[in-house]
Amino acid sequence: MLVIIEARDKIIARLGDTLLPHTKILKDIQDSLKDLKIEKPDHVDHNQERERRPYNRFQNLLGQKFNAKGYDRGWTSLRFEKKFQWGPSRTTNFFEEVGESGFRKDNQNLMQGRLRSKFTLDPAELFKTWNQSTDCCIKWEGVACDSSGRVVNLSRSGIFSPILDDPAFMVGTISPSLGKLKFLRLLDLNNLKRLTGTIPPELGKLSNLTTLNLNANQLKGSIPASFQNLRKLNKLYLNDNLLSGTVPTNIFQHMSSLTEINLSENQLSGGIPSSIDKLVSLKSLELHHNNFSGSIPSTIGNLKNLVYLILSNNQISGYIPSSISKLKFLNSIYLSNNKLTGSIPALIGNTALQILILDNNMLSGDLPKSFGNLANLLGLVATNNRLTGKIPSNFNNLKNLQNFVISRNGLSGQIPSGVINLPDLVEFIVSHNKLTGKIPPHKKAFPASFFEGNSGLCDSPLPPCKTT
Repeated sequence: MLVIIEARDKIIARLGDTLLPHTKILKDIQDSLKDLKIEKPDHVDHNQERERRPYNRFQNLLGQKFNAKGYDRGWTSLRFEKKFQWGPSRTTNFFEEVGESGFRKDNQNLMQGRLRSKFTLDPAELFKTWNQSTDCCIKWEGVACDSSGRVVNLSRSGIFSPILDDPAFMVGTISPSLGKLKFLRLLDLNNLKRLTGTIPPELGKLSNLTTLNLNANQLKGSIPASFQNLRKLNKLYLNDNLLSGTVPTNIFQHMSSLTEINLSENQLSGGIPSSIDKLVSLKSLELHHNNFSGSIPSTIGNLKNLVYLILSNNQISGYIPSSISKLKFLNSIYLSNNKLTGSIPALIGNTALQILILDNNMLSGDLPKSFGNLANLLGLVATNNRLTGKIPSNFNNLKNLQNFVISRNGLSGQIPSGVINLPDLVEFIVSHNKLTGKIPPHKKAFPASFFEGNSGLCDSPLPPCKTT
């Protein structure tokens, strides 16, 4: 039976290195939290919960992760994973008004008396550190203030109690009054799973905010245009929600400090904002698994510090901009499952590139010979395109290559011996092309499925070549 504990009975959760105010603490907290609940299910389907996460976890490539299932099914579920490290995830709720004057004993009494007195069951002891005899800025887990007693961080990751076998889920909405915490630098409400409603435009008033993390919830509606006022923002995580609509055109106009953007796993549409070229400090751009359309901005070459470009599983069309070749720090490019056309750019300047994923598009032309100079390349996946020409023999220079997957194209000619015998090669999947000749002797025991669908190809692991 589902055990439901009203959020007022459980809101004083265990906080991480979070923070709230040593100040006019929760003026409207009773009203703002009265509808919140924490649910403790009798059973949680952890497999189902993992499916909701922004990225499936499939081991591959030296700590990079992507789903290797379904090679000839187009690698449709290929996803990149990065793990962002946060402090301890024990946190408290997203409280209402907090002022900047000193500690207010009457408001602490309000929380203790009117909120905690309503508790009838607190099996996870989420209120354990919230004691009216202690200073909320010092003793209350998940609350931290600056030396003047002003809130600077409010961090709330999903609640995972060490007491309960299963996680608790917070149900509720984000209060617009958070916009009054004008000294806030970090707001982390990620992984609450059942946090619903829209993102309040008032969060755009948090002019000192450097990190905003709302990922892994059920937030809907659009991204507020007021976010363009967050000029000090360094990290923005809104991934794995139900957000829709277009991203405001000028939202990034004044965010030159932004280093990480993750808007993936939503229902966002329209074009990639033109203001993205202003993000000169950006290292990671993740927009995958949305409905973005239009082309990749040619000005993407201005993002000189970009390391991760992940735009897979959208409706993006047009050419891959040649300006990408300017990004010398680029480590990973994920453009799979879009509507991209034209040839693959030479990527001459991308000497740090390790992962190049281009499957399930409409790309044509030859595999660039210049790829033979990408000495750090670990994975090249271009399945299900319209590529022609031969496999360049200078790919034998790719001594670190582990995954070479170019099935379902129109490649012709013979398989270069030096490529199929690369020392670290784990997958050499060239099925359903127009390759001919004898498969070169190779040390790795590759299955026949890696080569099938090439009528002119023969020898182990395929049937022997016919002799005349």
